[in-house]
Amino acid sequence: MKKALLSITIVAVCFSCNNRGTTKASESDQTIEDSIKQLSLIRQQDSINRERIFDELGDTVFGKVCFGMNKTQYRKAFNEFKKPLKNDKDYYDFVFAGYEFRGYEGSDIEKNDSKSIDGYPYGLDNILKEESYYTYFYQDRLFSVVWNSWRDIQEESIVKYSLGKLINLFEKKYGKPNVNNIDIFNHSYIETGAWHQMKVVARWETGKKKIIVFYRDLVGSERDKWMAENYPSDYQYELYVLFLDKNIKKEVDEYIKPILQKFADDYKEKVRQDSIKNANAL
Repeated sequence: MKKALLSITIVAVCFSCNNRGTTKASESDQTIEDSIKQLSLIRQQDSINRERIFDELGDTVFGKVCFGMNKTQYRKAFNEFKKPLKNDKDYYDFVFAGYEFRGYEGSDIEKNDSKSIDGYPYGLDNILKEESYYTYFYQDRLFSVVWNSWRDIQEESIVKYSLGKLINLFEKKYGKPNVNNIDIFNHSYIETGAWHQMKVVARWETGKKKIIVFYRDLVGSERDKWMAENYPSDYQYELYVLFLDKNIKKEVDEYIKPILQKFADDYKEKVRQDSIKNANAL
């Protein structure tokens, strides 16, 4: 009888322990699920807020610069923007968040097909890649603006602080970014583009607009030799800020892709004809 009671007790204790373990596991799973749901709700709200902020801005890029402006309007608005931010040096246009930025006069997409190598329109091909962007007009309408920083040489902690300061100013204007890589900033981090390993520091994006802050390590002859020899661990880098109207960008892609396709078709035909000529010559 005692043995039977002991067996029953052991089974009861084991069942109780297993039940508590199952309960704890269930509670843990529920906590994870709740956290995921909460994070999803936060992201949804961030997206709603971001869309609202950009909708309120309308076509405004920054200052009085607006997407859709012609060259004359853009240059006037850009000069007004940079005038109070101007410093006494002449190799950059304005200072923002401690960075020395250069702007660009802007060029026409339609004229970039002349930039070719062995007949291939690299000028147009690069325009399909955002990391290769500059200030561009399509049909005399502004649709992308780029700020390019002067070379900066700083140790990692200062770079991280400087970039964080810049992103903070943009957050105050445009809300929380979709992507913010400041917390994981280091030499080997995050998504890169094809051109000289562009790295995305932060990205704001809605259905109509996009703002990307790119970081690029300077390499080879781009680096300051004396600083590289004496402070090899310091970053030497450039910063780019891209403002893009996605609607006009779609029109640009539709304009460019047939041109590139025609080149590809013509090139294939040339290779075919050359092959026939070579075969007949033997």
